[in-house]
Amino acid sequence: MADPPAALSTWALGLCDRYLGATGRSAEATLIEMETILPPAEYLAAMEVIARARPDARAGLFARRPVERLLYRRRIGPLRLPPARIAPFRLTEHDQGFSFYRGRDAPEAKTHLTVFTGAATRPGTWTPVFLQALDARRVDVLMLRDRSGRHFRSGCAGLAATLPDLVRMIGRRVGAAGYGRHVALGVSRGGSAALGFARLAGCERAVAFGALPRSDPLRLLAGQAMPAAFDPLCACLEDRPLHACLIHGEANAADSAHARMLTALFGGTRLAVAGVADHGVLHQVSATGALPRLLGLAIDGPRPPDPGIPAREARFVPEP
Repeated sequence: MADPPAALSTWALGLCDRYLGATGRSAEATLIEMETILPPAEYLAAMEVIARARPDARAGLFARRPVERLLYRRRIGPLRLPPARIAPFRLTEHDQGFSFYRGRDAPEAKTHLTVFTGAATRPGTWTPVFLQALDARRVDVLMLRDRSGRHFRSGCAGLAATLPDLVRMIGRRVGAAGYGRHVALGVSRGGSAALGFARLAGCERAVAFGALPRSDPLRLLAGQAMPAAFDPLCACLEDRPLHACLIHGEANAADSAHARMLTALFGGTRLAVAGVADHGVLHQVSATGALPRLLGLAIDGPRPPDPGIPAREARFVPEP
């Protein structure tokens, strides 16, 4: 690979090399890994490296059929901005279970956002698109991936073996760095983990998109090994505040029911996204250009009501 862009880290260069030496499903898997790991500037730089090294790559891989052209526009569209407007996140730590993305500014006046991803190990949409929707001057992002499928009850590979240990470990990281705020955000099966984590860690708020209830009864029926039995969402911890915002597609009956159930138990705010029936709320909203507004409202909007106060209900219309 000749003269790679300065924006590319060791991780990104390795993925580019792997992609250029791969074919078929192996190449597609590497592309998916890029979309799962790389921050915006590195993702764009990696796409340019691939296009220069293999001129047929963009046309052949991304635009072979109408559906692929659509996917390419949705992946790259939110990132087609002048270089100065690309969110300057840097991938500073990476392991099997987590990635840490930092902006240039000191943490004292910033929010530490702990993201619990869903089954696809992404934050509800492509990682560079998610990060581009945030303000890198005000937020650093620790993105967690539960490849065991246990809703983070067994912690997170590379960080901790249980959820309480994960709370303690991240608490040390956040405290040592001196962040001004700590917010937990979860997607799909990461939603309940974000709620439980926020309760134990004392986060300022918890945000859950399409939160799915835990599947422990199904595990018992299937004869699968159970993770730790401790559940921070049980009634025994009702004295711990949980300022929660549950967000779901307005036309998704299952997610609406889950959000109503959770706000009935813990209070908070239930935010229905108009015109969305899909479980992947963030993915659908990213296509409208309204993702920065939705994430800004979720992370920095009015604080969800105190526990014990009836839940609020609101509606979000995803217009740019």
